[in-house]
Order: sequence, then C-alpha cells, then structure tokens
Amino acid sequence: CFRSVSLPRRILYRTMTSHIVYELIYTMVLLKECNLLLKDTSGSLDSGKLPAEYAGCRIGFPSRFEDNDDDDGQRPGLVVQLTRLNIPCRADGGYLRFLDDDSSSSESVSGGSVDGGRGEQLREELGHLLCGKLEELPKHERTFHFQTHRNTSVLVYNRPVFSFNFRLVDYCYNVTLSDRNSTVLLRPRRGLDCRFKVHLPYGNRISLRLVANQGNASTVTAPIKHEQIDLSQEEGDGFRTPCYSGLRVEVYEEALKNRWNRCVDSFSASTRYTLLSSDNSLVIHVSKHALLAALDATANSSTLAVPSLLLEYSHVPVENVVAQCAFGWIASGQQFCVAPFENRPLSWLGAEGECNRRGGHLASIRSVADQKLVDQMLLKSPGYREGNAYWIGASDRVLEGDFRWTDNFPFTYSNWFPGWIQQGNYNRQPNDDGLSGQDCVEIRRQFQTPPGTSSSPQASPSSSASPLVDSYMWNDRDCDTRNYFICERVAVEEGLEQTWHADCNKTIQLTMDRPKMTIWSPGFPRSYPDNVNCLTMITAPPGYRIVLDFEELVLESEPLCAYDYLQIVEPPANLSSPYTKPARAHGPLFQTRNPRHSTNRGIRRRKSNATPSKIDVSDRLIATFANKSPNLILQPNDPSYDLTKPPPDLGSGRVPRKVCGDWSSKLKLLRHVTHGPLLALRFVSDYSNHFGGYKAKVAMENEIPPCTHCHNCALSLSGDPFNQLNDATRSRFSGKS
Repeated sequence: CFRSVSLPRRILYRTMTSHIVYELIYTMVLLKECNLLLKDTSGSLDSGKLPAEYAGCRIGFPSRFEDNDDDDGQRPGLVVQLTRLNIPCRADGGYLRFLDDDSSSSESVSGGSVDGGRGEQLREELGHLLCGKLEELPKHERTFHFQTHRNTSVLVYNRPVFSFNFRLVDYCYNVTLSDRNSTVLLRPRRGLDCRFKVHLPYGNRISLRLVANQGNASTVTAPIKHEQIDLSQEEGDGFRTPCYSGLRVEVYEEALKNRWNRCVDSFSASTRYTLLSSDNSLVIHVSKHALLAALDATANSSTLAVPSLLLEYSHVPVENVVAQCAFGWIASGQQFCVAPFENRPLSWLGAEGECNRRGGHLASIRSVADQKLVDQMLLKSPGYREGNAYWIGASDRVLEGDFRWTDNFPFTYSNWFPGWIQQGNYNRQPNDDGLSGQDCVEIRRQFQTPPGTSSSPQASPSSSASPLVDSYMWNDRDCDTRNYFICERVAVEEGLEQTWHADCNKTIQLTMDRPKMTIWSPGFPRSYPDNVNCLTMITAPPGYRIVLDFEELVLESEPLCAYDYLQIVEPPANLSSPYTKPARAHGPLFQTRNPRHSTNRGIRRRKSNATPSKIDVSDRLIATFANKSPNLILQPNDPSYDLTKPPPDLGSGRVPRKVCGDWSSKLKLLRHVTHGPLLALRFVSDYSNHFGGYKAKVAMENEIPPCTHCHNCALSLSGDPFNQLNDATRSRFSGKS
C-alpha cells in the first residue's frame, strides 16, 4: 500500500593532483511516505488538512506534556474523540487504524468499534479498524482512551473522511479498578486530574479508606485522626470546599447526587477517612490545579512537604447475593454460582470450553427468578455496555427447534424477544429457518428495528443504533459469532456430593397416605457422577402394583447398554427389602470426582464405612433373578419404536430390562406396570461420559379386579382388615337391606 519516494544520484569527481575521474552512484530517500507528527498536546485534525497526493498517512501523537516533567515517571495518557466519520466499510475502502507503541494491534485501546459484516471481519484480520458513519457508533465508542500512551499513532488509508479532537491527559485520568482490593498512592508536585472508578462485580460492596498526608514531615508527630464518610448526610454537589494549592478529593456514587469533598494541602492533619458503599461502584476524583500548583512550587522551597493521598479499598461480599461463591460469582439458587466473562469474546463452543475449564458450563436460565438475577448481574457489571451480547447454554444444534441446556436441565422456561409490536412483531425470535445456522442462544438488550425506523424520538434519521429492551432477551445466533458469555458452576461441590447419598441405596414405601412419589438418578438435575452403582427399592402394600412413568431419561448410548444403564427388575415376592435402616446409614455405592469432566484421570475415591455385605446387597438381589434369563435391552433408536403405531411388547413377567440412550422423544414407551408390590431400579455408570440421568414418577394402584358379584364383595369386606365393620355396614356394601 505504501510507496517509497527516492532520488538516484550520480556524481563524477577527481582529485586536484590526478586526472583520473571517479564515479559515485547512490540513491537519496527524499520522502518515506506520509508521516506526520502532532506537536501540540491538544488540538484537532481534519482529513481535509492531509496531503491529497498520498493514499495513506501515519499520524503520530505527542508523548510528553509541554513541561516534559511527569510525576513519578508516569507517562501521560491520550484521549481521542471522533467528531466526524464517513468511511464505507468494504474490502477496498478506507479506514482508520489506531496503533499503540509501534505495534500492529491496539489491545490497550478502549472505545471505538466497527459494526457490520465485512467491517467486523476486517477489524479482526487487520487490527482495530474504524469505518462506517459516526452516527452508527454509540457515544461511548466514539472516544478512545490510551491509558499508557507512548508512541500512539493513527493510520489513515485510502483518503477517508474524518475529524477528531485529541489531548494528553494524566496517567490516572480515567482508571477503572475491578480487582477485589487495590492501593494507589498520589503525591503530585504539579497539576493533576485523576478519576478512579472502583467497580466491583455485582454482589460486592466497597470498603474505602483514604489516608491524607500519611508520614508527612509536618504531620508525622500528630496522631492520625479518623473520620467516617456518610454520603447520605452530604448536601448534594453544589458546595465545594475551596482548594487553592492542595488536592481536592471528591467521593460519590453515580446513582446518588450527594458528594463528599475535602481539600488536602501540605498543612492538613493526617486523617483516615473510611466509607462503606451502598452498591458495587464508587468514584474518587482527585485534582490539583496546574497553574496554582506551579505558582506554589515556584514561591515555596523545594523542601516543603507535598500533600499526599493514599487510596485503599477492599471488597465486602453481600451474603444473600454471593453466598458461598468465589469473588466475581453470585449465587443462583442454593447449589450454583454464575458469573459473566467480558474480557474476550468467543464462539459458543469456545465459551462452553472456557466454562468447562473453570469447572462448569454455559449458564442455564430456568425461571423468571434466574432471568431477573442475570439482568441485575449484567446491568451492574464492570464491563457493561449497551450493545453487549452474552452466550448462554441453550442450543438446538442436535435437532432444529429442540432447544436444550448444556448442563442437562429441562428446557421449561424461555425469554425470547417477541419482536417490535409497533412494527408487526418485526425481528421476533427465534427466527432460524433451519438453513441459516442460528443454532445457539445469546441474550442481549439491543434488537434491530425495520429499516428506516427511528430507534427513539431523539435518534437521527440516519442512526442505526438499536433501541434497548428492559431485560436481556433471548436471540438465536450463528454459533461461530464471537460473544461474551456467562458461566455456571456448582457452588460448593462437596455439598452437592452429600445430596447424592440420599439418591443411592434406599427404599421407597408407597402407602395409602403417600401413594405417589418422584425418584431420580444421583445428582439430578445435574449430570450423574462416574462409577455409580445404586439400588432403589420401591414397595407397595399387598394387593397393589406399582406404575412407573418416566419424565426424563438421558443416558450414555451403547448397543448393549454396557456403559451407563438403568436396570428395571421385579424381585420375587418372597424377597423382602434389603434395607431396614434409613438410607443415610449406608455408604454410597459409587466413587466420585468432579462431575463436570469425563476423563478417567484424577478420580477421587470416597471412603465408605459400609461393610462388603451391604455394598454387595444390590448385586445379590439382582443375581437372584437376573442371571436366570437375559436382560431385555431397550434402545431408543430401535426401528420398531414407531410412535404412529401401537407400542411394542417390551416383554412380560419378571425379565430384567436394561435401558440406556436418549429417550426424550419416546418416554411413553418406557411405562412399566409391575405384577406385584415390589420394584427395583438399579442405576450403573462407568468411569466416563456422564449425561443428564433420569427422573420418574412411581404410583401404586389396586391390582384386584372390580367386583362383578355382590356376594364376592361382601366376602372381601368380611375379611381382614375389615372384620371390625358391623353387620349394618356390611349390608350397605352388599346391597342387602
């Protein structure tokens, strides 16, 4: 793209004492492309002022203040604000590209982005490119702040139309602090303008400590005073303490109008100010007037103490929001933690892999309460931007229209964008026709309106900025799109493992008072753990049978169900329940490790106090009848399972049944009715590849056929346990007077 302008030279010469002529040929570089340097520390630049004969120019910004004396050796920052932009986004079009410190990237740049298909692709390929129209950029993306400016420049290519303002700023001009704690010391000798925004993840308050003149020579002998800051008692932002040569300190919360301010000069007493914020963000503005500071420095001796301010803060978790979750995560229900990740956008699969690396999955939103929690978390996130979109764990990559969560929770709640009602539900979601590849779900606040429709009454006619909806609503998107994402993981894994004890080796007794119950696999609704061998016995009173109806069943698939399976058996009538003690009295019949991963490395074996006889009881029970006949293998991909035809005969009698695979679309075929009052379910998993598990309802029903003769009914009533009925009562049941 760049040309070199050079001038070849040929010189003939001889010495004064010789007749020999020498020839010298060399090339002189007269101009090495268009390189411009802005010398002023502030100003503006318009594309009309650039040399017209060059297709591209590189424009450098000044890197030092005029006095060339930076406090503490800190380099100044740079702020560039676009005031005009009109560059078509196309492959052969022009662009602006910011370069920082002679690098080919601009990762330290904040603000400014390019929207649109090819423009976005070019930006990814070539760095931080700018094209399009100024009105297409949100206001916060029209300003670029280089916090540590050194050799920042802007590359102007193919004669774009633009203009911008620029100025050097202090190194602390606009600093966001999001770590759980931090310390900053300010001791400026010259003018200063610093703005620190402490913005912690949602669910944390800020414990702020400001120490004025700690260790100054003029105050070292006096004890440090203490003062509590109460923003609610401050009188708005109208009153400002005069501060001529010291540090003016202002503290405020952006949601409140009240501001606390003090002036700290070299004669101020050493004081510690403390504050506990009401929310997760706090602003500290520290300034020192440059002109007054210069006059003061000239008039006073260099040995005079310089005012100082030590800024410290730490996070204070909000217990009912964070619970047992780590810093940056908040509690979702009693078992899980969720957190947004806004450092690097990834594809849907890349985001899921990153969540797996952190011990979880992409988050699932399973209720209105979950949705409200996510809204609050994102709206108060340090990385919040109106145009941000986030991946969640839902997709229909397996079957179009059949959305599922990556953590195997049932997909029972959704918050799809309904479309713009005023425009006939334009842009209603999900809108994938099965051919466009929009198989993954993101959440966002911005949705496009019809072309030519103003997003708001204040928007310009040419603005393409989308309006905002109140909640983060769902949108199906191409899975290769790069988005931020939300992860979810178990809050306290040990606590969840304790719940598996109650899911293993137990007896469920159906009674007249409790004729129905729900059973599930270990750890449900999470994925079941590895190396499980669990037995659940279900009993009903004599004369009743048990009905088993599955609501969910997703296990590892294998032709012979040799990996993970559920075995359904009917024990002989003379075999009583092997468990006479509560389930918690027996150790679990499994070994467990992190349920998020399915490799066979790093298995943590849980010790059990159960005796071998107790551990082997399920095997002895199954061996009583399972070895007498082969198991009936039930696989959902059996071609005989046609939902348009009557259900197949899945066997009769007490033939054990092995079930595996994904039965989500054929659950009715698994309905099982026993011949007696006993039913045993044995759940087994191997060392890897665990899935969602199962959930089923069990109920008892009377197996005695209805009476056809009154005499038989009377005989039934006359027997135990109705032998205490009097003759009159029996007569009414038998129909006799």
